[in-house]
Amino acid sequence: MRLWFEAGPTLPDLVGRHANAPAVIVGNGPSLRTADLRLPPEAVVFAFNGAWRLHMAGRLTPHWHVVEDRLVAEEEAAALRAMDWTTLILPREHAEVIPPGPGRMHVPVDWSYYDSVRPPAHPGFATTAEGPLYAGQSVVYLALQLAFLMGCDPVVLLGMDLDYRLPVSARVAGHVVASTAADPNHFDPDYFGPGRRWHLPKPDRMLVAFRHAATVYARHGRRLLNATPGGRLTGVPRGGLCAAAGDDA
Repeated sequence: MRLWFEAGPTLPDLVGRHANAPAVIVGNGPSLRTADLRLPPEAVVFAFNGAWRLHMAGRLTPHWHVVEDRLVAEEEAAALRAMDWTTLILPREHAEVIPPGPGRMHVPVDWSYYDSVRPPAHPGFATTAEGPLYAGQSVVYLALQLAFLMGCDPVVLLGMDLDYRLPVSARVAGHVVASTAADPNHFDPDYFGPGRRWHLPKPDRMLVAFRHAATVYARHGRRLLNATPGGRLTGVPRGGLCAAAGDDA
């Protein structure tokens, strides 16, 4: 897949990039182990963090690959730097870990939803390219804003299970977890496997953010749908690309 740009783009460069094109935002939940990832060729595909494994397995080649978490940027740095099949988007704060370069975009991010003292009831949502994007407890929330700015409609979530289990063998220090066993929370047991560090998930805060995103989409006449088999994501209408197109097949 040919990279769209060299170094140096900004959020305004993305506005309307995929106007009226459907998008599929592929989370990394365990439901992806058996999911059919043969997506329609017209779909704009977003993937995240350690999803480079899906590409290496021949299952998915996204148009956009997004990273938010600093630990992920550090743990996955070598693999992320080596990606040449997609465009990588990550916060400006992570430029010292993964520096600017061809096929990479560093964006401004508002982190106020993570305030441990007075966090807002829900994160902001960027509907214009003035920026910043807003962190929403999940990297997927950044992609929801990117897809909105790009003009995608409908936007379909897949692999967003929101069902996390902390292994009893994990070592926890504050908000950081160090794994000592296979990862039960993602499509690959090595995703956060032995020796990997990750932040404690907050699915309740994620749920608030996703429901807010669904409200923003609806307010602007856009469609945000959840096509994840099962899972605990509620408050986002169920449906897929076929349903959004009015196809009952």
